[in-house]
Amino acid sequence: MSAFDVDSVLRMHPIVSLPEHYLESTQFKSWTDLFPEEPEFHIPDHLYVQDFTLRSQSDLDKVIEADCAYGFTPKVHKIIFRNTERYWSEDPNSSPFRLPQAGKSWFGDQLIALFTETLSTINIQCMKLNHVSLFEYIVERDGLVALHGRSALNVFSMLYYAVCNDNIEIFKCGVELGCIISDDLFKPSIKKNNFEIMNILFDRNIQINKNIEKEFCEKASPEMFELFLENYVNRYKKAPTDLLRLSLYKFEICQQIVKRVEPSTVSKDFVFGLLRIFAVESINIEVVRLIEAHFGATMKDFIEANKEFKYRSSNFIPQEIIIKDNLDLYLHLYESGFWITTDTYESAKYYLCKNITPGLIRKHLNINNEILRSKKAEE
Repeated sequence: MSAFDVDSVLRMHPIVSLPEHYLESTQFKSWTDLFPEEPEFHIPDHLYVQDFTLRSQSDLDKVIEADCAYGFTPKVHKIIFRNTERYWSEDPNSSPFRLPQAGKSWFGDQLIALFTETLSTINIQCMKLNHVSLFEYIVERDGLVALHGRSALNVFSMLYYAVCNDNIEIFKCGVELGCIISDDLFKPSIKKNNFEIMNILFDRNIQINKNIEKEFCEKASPEMFELFLENYVNRYKKAPTDLLRLSLYKFEICQQIVKRVEPSTVSKDFVFGLLRIFAVESINIEVVRLIEAHFGATMKDFIEANKEFKYRSSNFIPQEIIIKDNLDLYLHLYESGFWITTDTYESAKYYLCKNITPGLIRKHLNINNEILRSKKAEE
């Protein structure tokens, strides 16, 4: 009989006599779902492991193969981690010590990390790769120091790396074990659009500063921003008007905030402050019209109120609008009474505008000059 045939012998094991690690394995549970009345379970000799005592490299190889085939539980994995470290550090037979092939099994990759990552990096790697069993083992072995990182070079909290890689399982594990939950988790949660993690952060009442508010307004999806706004108003008890200046660059975000603001609760000066931003920067015309319609104050009203430059804003159409060639906003400001000059014309030529063409500005300059001549004639 060849070596292959010997290794491949299937032995029938009465289920009542099987070790616990087989009874709790993924493979056994799937098999019993299919054959619930079967009294015996077949295991090849080369995959049968009575316990996890390691006395040689072949013992370790056999354990790894058995786990790969049957899928042992995290509880068993932690036993194997402990026994492998003991074998490696105490048994003279451990030399030479060989690790399993990378990528062959989920458990095998965690075992590789245990013997290739340093104390200062291993838990961060667990977070990045969702190595839950290994992380739990390290915490059991080393205590609380393992939860907070061991290197002064760690800029972010440990959970940051789980969030960046969308690893919700190890994120929850870290939270339950006591990892620090800090506001640096908001930005990657926004980027990943991860609602589950975001809800955990809100439930923990992690404080939100101006930088985080800006991140939500500028980079969150409309759905994520809706969740944020609900918590911002109801959990953190903050006024939605505080977000308006940050939201003026995204119509869908601004629209959500505006719906929560009663026009009567804000002053005209506040609205003119928003319109002043429009007068300085090239912002989506839909946002401009949304603010005008909701609060009942228009760019024409702003120009009238700003005759003496009360709002510290020029009444000339700003160069930024010309640079960005924003025709819709240019026309809206021009029709609202904002001024143009020959400098506006020269800017359109310099920036090779295709929408706000020099010819269009020349037309408007001629119209303005005609109006001025008419007024002088009337005087």
